[in-house]
Amino acid sequence: MMKIAVITTEFLKEFVDNSIKKLNINAEIEIYIYRDFSHVGDLYLEIEDRFDGFAVSGPIPKKAITKKAGTIKKPLVD
Repeated sequence: MMKIAVITTEFLKEFVDNSIKKLNINAEIEIYIYRDFSHVGDLYLEIEDRFDGFAVSGPIPKKAITKKAGTIKKPLVD
């Protein structure tokens, strides 16, 4: 089964969780919370090897991840 990490803010966590439940996706999905834009890149690098793909809560956290990680090896969508 595919494993997906959703990286979002505490503010959006409940919305994201409810949305995932409504979509009924056939995947193992875990939600991770980042504190600020410098943390989001570190968080991605910390969990990168454990997931098949990543979803983030917008283009700015996505840019922060790509800036910190350099080469992105797995799907990363915002």
